[in-house]
Amino acid sequence: MQQKCLFLVCLSLTFLLMQSCSKTGTSAPATAERNLQFVLYTDEDFAGDEHNITFSVFVRDDNKTLLDSAITTMKVKDIPGQANKIIINKKITAAPSAPLMAGFVYEIEHVGVSWYLDTVAAGENNKTITFAFK
Repeated sequence: MQQKCLFLVCLSLTFLLMQSCSKTGTSAPATAERNLQFVLYTDEDFAGDEHNITFSVFVRDDNKTLLDSAITTMKVKDIPGQANKIIINKKITAAPSAPLMAGFVYEIEHVGVSWYLDTVAAGENNKTITFAFK
């Protein structure tokens, strides 16, 4: 009899613990793969400009940087024209409801840093960011 009571108490406690550990409520926000294409070229003649320039691609949501990657260092005179554009395709995993900021950051040696940024709207899963360097 005593063993039967102990068994029922243990069974009841196990059942109560299982019930208290079950989670309900909101789950983590869903993420989606968002395709971004970065296009870089110039339509100006920089033939005499020997400065080094470093280009990076950049993607950020409201909370954090999702991508910050140097893509190339070259002479300003060597930035390709429209016929030879640099094209970079990146897949970013982010919440589909989050707007993103994306674009290019570039640094010209002994001159400074600048950028070209664009927005990727919430729900926009494919975006091309085109930067014609001036």
